[in-house]
Amino acid sequence: MFYLYKAKLSFALMFDEEIFDYLPVEWKEFMEDELNKDYWQLLFQKLNAQKENIFPIKSDIFRAFNLVKPNDVKLVIIGQDPYIHKEEAIGVAFGIHENAVVPPSLKNIFKEIRNEYGLLEDHQFDKTLTNIAEQGVLLLNTIMTVNEGKSNSHKNFGWERFTRSIISRLNETTNCIFLTLGKQAEKFIEGIDDSRVVIAGHPSPLNRSGTFMNSSVFMLVNSVLEDKGFVPINWTN
Repeated sequence: MFYLYKAKLSFALMFDEEIFDYLPVEWKEFMEDELNKDYWQLLFQKLNAQKENIFPIKSDIFRAFNLVKPNDVKLVIIGQDPYIHKEEAIGVAFGIHENAVVPPSLKNIFKEIRNEYGLLEDHQFDKTLTNIAEQGVLLLNTIMTVNEGKSNSHKNFGWERFTRSIISRLNETTNCIFLTLGKQAEKFIEGIDDSRVVIAGHPSPLNRSGTFMNSSVFMLVNSVLEDKGFVPINWTN
C-alpha cells in the first residue's frame, strides 16, 4: 500500500497528456485537433520544470469547462491568469474556493454588481462563480496556470495558444458574446465582430483608469445578450 500511494503521489505532480482526463468529453471533441498539436509537449516540459507550487491544482485546471458545455456557451468572460495564493485558484476566471478570503479583483466585481443592481452591502455571492458559469458562461483565463506568489509567471508557456483557439472556435461555431476584463484579455478578441464584444477594464484595484468600477458592464452584457436572443445572466446569485 505504501508503494501504491507513493506512485500515485509522484504521478499527481507530473504534467502530461493525462491532464486531458480532466477535460469533459464534449470539449475534447470540440477541441480535438488542438489537443493533438505538438506545442503541448513543450508546455508540459515547462510546467514540470517549475520548482514552486503551481496553481490551480492539476485536477482543477479545466474546471471552467466542467461547468458549461461548448454548445451552451452564450458568454465568454476573458481574464488573465489564476490567483497566486493558496486556496484561491480553482480553474475558473475570478472564482475562488468557498473558504477563501475574497481577493481584491473579485471584491470589486461583487461591488460593481451590487452598485448596478442596487443590492445591499451585505448581499452574499457565490465565491466560486459556479452559479454564473452554469448559466452558459465560460470563465476563461488566457493563461491557465501560475506559480505561487508570481502573477503572469507562466506567460508564453503555451496556454495562450490553446485559449486563443478556444475563443476562435467559439466565435466560428456559436453566436456567443465575449467580455474582456483588462488589456491582456483584449488581445484575444482580434477579428471578432464588434457587436459580439464588450470591453471593460480589469477589476483589480491597481487599475486606475476608471474603466471597470461604475461602468455598468454587467448590465451592458445582458443588453447585448438579449439583442442576440439569449436569456440574460442573473449576476446577483
